[in-house]
Amino acid sequence: MFPRTKFGRFIDDNRAYRITTPYPPRVMTNVLHSREGYLGEFTHWGTGSASVKFFSGETNNIVVGDNKTLYCRDEGTSDVWCPGVYPMMSEVEKFACEHHDTFTQITSLRRGVEVVWRIFIPLHGYREIWTVTVKNRTKRTRRISLVPAAKLDLTGFKTIRFFGGQGHYSICEWREDVGGLYFKAGNPQAGYARYNAFLATAPVAKSYCGDMLHFLGAPLAMHHPHLLLGGADLGNKVGFSSDPFVAVRCELRVASGRSARADIVFGVVESPEEAAGLVREISAPERVETLFEETRHATRERRDRLVINTPDPKIDAFVNLWLKKGLEYCLRRKDATRDNLQFADGLTMSNPEVVRNEILRVMRWQFADGRTLRSWVPLDTTDYGDGPFWPVLTVCGYLKFTDDLALLETQVPYFDQGIGTVREHLERAIRSLDTRRGPRGLPLLRFAEWNDAFHLSDPQAESVFCAMGFGFALKEMAALMRHIGEAAEAEKYQRMHAELKRLVNEVAWDEEGGYYVTAFAFGEVFGGTKSAGSKIFVNTQSWSILGDIVTPERLPRVLKAFDELIEMEFGCPVNIPPYNHWDPRLGRISAQLPWTYENGGVYCHATAFKTAADTLVGRGDAALRCLHKIMPDAPGNPAEHSGATPYALTSSYNAHPLSWGKAGRPWLTGTQSWFMRTVVEGLLGVRRAYGGFEIAPAFPSNWQEATLNLKRRDDVYQFRIHRRRSGGSGLRVALNGKPLAGNFLPFQPPGTHEVVVEI
Repeated sequence: MFPRTKFGRFIDDNRAYRITTPYPPRVMTNVLHSREGYLGEFTHWGTGSASVKFFSGETNNIVVGDNKTLYCRDEGTSDVWCPGVYPMMSEVEKFACEHHDTFTQITSLRRGVEVVWRIFIPLHGYREIWTVTVKNRTKRTRRISLVPAAKLDLTGFKTIRFFGGQGHYSICEWREDVGGLYFKAGNPQAGYARYNAFLATAPVAKSYCGDMLHFLGAPLAMHHPHLLLGGADLGNKVGFSSDPFVAVRCELRVASGRSARADIVFGVVESPEEAAGLVREISAPERVETLFEETRHATRERRDRLVINTPDPKIDAFVNLWLKKGLEYCLRRKDATRDNLQFADGLTMSNPEVVRNEILRVMRWQFADGRTLRSWVPLDTTDYGDGPFWPVLTVCGYLKFTDDLALLETQVPYFDQGIGTVREHLERAIRSLDTRRGPRGLPLLRFAEWNDAFHLSDPQAESVFCAMGFGFALKEMAALMRHIGEAAEAEKYQRMHAELKRLVNEVAWDEEGGYYVTAFAFGEVFGGTKSAGSKIFVNTQSWSILGDIVTPERLPRVLKAFDELIEMEFGCPVNIPPYNHWDPRLGRISAQLPWTYENGGVYCHATAFKTAADTLVGRGDAALRCLHKIMPDAPGNPAEHSGATPYALTSSYNAHPLSWGKAGRPWLTGTQSWFMRTVVEGLLGVRRAYGGFEIAPAFPSNWQEATLNLKRRDDVYQFRIHRRRSGGSGLRVALNGKPLAGNFLPFQPPGTHEVVVEI
């Protein structure tokens, strides 16, 4: 089991986290979404943002920040409070927040009134549903008003100058046909019709307010609901040419020792008719509970496609739930080629359907010459050197697991001009890396690479990391061509890889240091023993293994560099030592504080590259050790100190003395994908391969047994990996009781298949 923290603990077999104080080290956020792209971020106070991501990338920012909350008012005493504490900073007893996979639930007690507030986003659609249960623990009847309220944003589209926002051409109105407050958005520049917000309750609201100034008073702060504090009703005022806002009030009469319930729905629609249907949906508690259970069941079914059981419950919890949850959230939250392709790759073995859709969506943002956009929201056409090899990684990983070769012939338009098959997109990506090289023959850095802050302004700057990523892509293309029967193409890519490997080892090896440098620019070497500033970068060491660039005789020295020069208490710094003064030739990396973020900070994403590389060379112990270092609430960096969210991987940790071990942002990190790869394909050794699985565990020395249940299509695999107690050495694999000749397990027909792996 996970150890408790001072502010909370895991519950429900590590599938939920219970926060027991309103004041943990940082805001603890849950992320929920529907299949259509309604995304909610809910804090441990119940506040949070809401948005809808459309296919094009346009995002309706429905609510920004913490501007959506629930107020309570005792109509007998005029006492007003927030059951989640914030934003009023209300004093409550017995506070608890539980963040589950599909919902958040907050409980608190104030002056004998207990409020249980559950929030979930149904599996389908564009709304969230709150169920509020009020329990009267006093000896007198209580009249409790529930007042959900939200400052609306409803923006995300391009507007002409001085024509932003929604306030000047939209109106908030109470609609009897809806049975709730309806904000009709009227901005003619919106790219989609789904910008109309609505808010309704069951029982039906007694009053409403669509005028922010009237409800909040100056300075329009959610922590001071002026109207409620004054004991007044909401006034049935609507918003007109003002800041978009919605609030409604329903009332519960609760006898002593009894409880009463209200359901609340908030979301965005295309029409009042759609809103009316969604309001009818909450008219009976049993309808809401059916939606709630359908959402829980569908999500659990998706999670259970890939389940591990190892001697390490922390690793199990993250692989079985929290990584998948985070990766799905990231796909909804971001619109960036490198990021989204890695997020998708991490879901391939548990949710291939969403991966296929994401591949086709991302491919639309590739140029006809093979380059890729940095991001499409916001639109960033900056030329990054590493962009072209990420499509190869994700597409090939998807094809190995699904054998969906029809994807290769699917037509996808290019961002700038023309259309091509997915295969042509991959071939143009390879051509882009191959033809745009610098003086030494290595791929050009262009603006930057994975380390966005490492911007060498020399137009002829060459990136060793990009060369190694190119090597990875060439190996993948060679394997794909062999699988589809194109031997000549496979041989071409294999020759290209061999030549690239020879070249990188000739020009990029630092013999004195025993590792690979990172770049060449301005006639200088960067990331070498003779370099000014940083002497070593972690990514070129890990990707020398991932890209099959390092030679057998140099591998031990690279591994020694990992262990003795790079790895520290909570992971691997990006570069060592950091740059300590501004150098305009280097860009942002030299402007950042030393030992923070990309300038010597521990980037968990880069550390996870390293752990994946460890497993490829059989270093399971080293990989597991490093995974534990970057996990939130790590033994050497507990959450009480780091401020990490215990159930979500973080982007980074600072190594600066003034912020030693402090965590970066949770959830939004590619670390999750490479963590998944490290555990499932590395430690357990069930690697994706064309036509089946390659079995090659890098089993940690203190593990005796582990299992992996994996549902592919209708073929289900029950892997049991264990150490042989006696009787020889080497790897043995048995399928349904029959030994296999080697370590390749072909895909099986529909049914459940038992696979025993002996080490």
